[in-house]
Amino acid sequence: MFEVVQRLVGICLFQNGPQDLPASWNLLIVALAVDIALGYPAAMAYSPGDYAGLQILVATAVTAVFVYGAVNAIGQGRRFVQTATAVFGTDAIITLMALPIALTMAPGPRTAVTLGDLGLLAMGVWNIAILGHILRHALSVTLGIGVMVALGYTLAVVLITGAITG
Repeated sequence: MFEVVQRLVGICLFQNGPQDLPASWNLLIVALAVDIALGYPAAMAYSPGDYAGLQILVATAVTAVFVYGAVNAIGQGRRFVQTATAVFGTDAIITLMALPIALTMAPGPRTAVTLGDLGLLAMGVWNIAILGHILRHALSVTLGIGVMVALGYTLAVVLITGAITG
């Protein structure tokens, strides 16, 4: 398991790609479970109450459908397990790193941008870059196209989760 974590960190550092992970459904389930477990307290920092759990579940479902559709759209459905594992696994790592910042910030509207806001923004930008890197490998496209797809996907998740919980 340590080797898998090293590979996921390597993906976060743009050294590895999803193809460097084992194509294991069990590993995908573990990555998904860890991502949900870490994502829930992070979401609670922004959406207290029942909506945090719903947001995590909706975002997870949208992500799985998006990855499945993207790799199948290019005829590479066999890449789904590794790609989804990379997406959920790296998201868990970024969430773990951002969680201390998110949990120390007061919920609700702010009158000024804080250092914590900037830290979370930087983590969000890094997460989009990582997703673009994963998509570059999974979809056999350039990094620029991968990042553009990642931005579109991120916007879609925000809009969908906002519409459902909002």
